[in-house]
Amino acid sequence: MTTVYLNANSDETPANTSVQWNNIGGSESGTALVDSANDATTWTVNTSFPVWNNVDITGISPTTGDAAWIDETAVLQDGGYATSQVTYETITVNVPDDATAYNIDFFGAVNAASGNRTLEVRVNGGTAQTLITGGNSSNILSFSNVANNSGVLLIEIRRAAGISGNSYFQAVRVAEFAPAPSLSIDTTLEPGGAFVLTYSDYPGVPVSPITIIDAQGNEDTVAVTVSDNGDGSGTASGTMPALPSSGSEQSVLFGAVTVRLSV
Repeated sequence: MTTVYLNANSDETPANTSVQWNNIGGSESGTALVDSANDATTWTVNTSFPVWNNVDITGISPTTGDAAWIDETAVLQDGGYATSQVTYETITVNVPDDATAYNIDFFGAVNAASGNRTLEVRVNGGTAQTLITGGNSSNILSFSNVANNSGVLLIEIRRAAGISGNSYFQAVRVAEFAPAPSLSIDTTLEPGGAFVLTYSDYPGVPVSPITIIDAQGNEDTVAVTVSDNGDGSGTASGTMPALPSSGSEQSVLFGAVTVRLSV
């Protein structure tokens, strides 16, 4: 899954110690982007916003919370800004024109003494969200599972209503949306009974065995045969162990159980 980090920047140089940042100015046009590992992508970016050199970030330290991905001071030191409550500043990320959806995270901050500098942000004309940037070290705006519009992710930024002064922003993270893996079973698990698990949205091909855990914490493993469709979906079939005709069984499962099929 591709993830790209964007930094509104005029003359700072992030060290890129944990992720690779793409420095973007206010008038980019078709600028190629690299992913978090500094590998080339087919993505490009266009921008239209003013840039402020040396934003006052006194007291800003986003090392925890939702903004912990802002991992370098250099990312904070410059920023784009919005001055209008009507006209939007824009960051346009051009991605493949397909069914892929995206998660977009947005961060802005300025010294708390600068007052209530609030931004209004929307993506592809959707519902706007607001972010108070004054003294902000932990809050971000998140737009989840956003469909691209013919290969376009249009991020629009303006000053929120009733706010005076420039409202600053420094960073955007854009990642391909990864649906949560799902797993279902076709029958009740019984001793000696066959079963088929159906999975989807897995990040890779799952492997045998499955693990079964009951409400009392008893745990057992069962071998399965995996039939993968090559797109994160498929089936895993197996047969539960039969109860012994005499003696004892090492693990006995009672009631509702949790089934784990892992990659």
